[in-house]
Amino acid sequence: MPDYNGVAVGRVLYALRKERKLSQEALSGLSGITFYRYRRIELGLSVPTFKMIWELAEVLQLPLEELVRKIILQAEIVAEIRRTLYL
Repeated sequence: MPDYNGVAVGRVLYALRKERKLSQEALSGLSGITFYRYRRIELGLSVPTFKMIWELAEVLQLPLEELVRKIILQAEIVAEIRRTLYL
């Protein structure tokens, strides 16, 4: 079962990766994260460490604060969806 904060991280990373026209292999390689681990992060099955978030922000050429803000916003959306579905 996915971790819902992990789902938020994965959705944000997926969208940013697609905007930049990068493959999972390319982004994982540039960030120093194994492909297997990155794929699990994007699927919401693994939560990245802060160091990984930092490295991904650098590769995506996005200020760390902006990446964290996007993740928090997405986590709030995921939480609201969960609340709506399980009322």
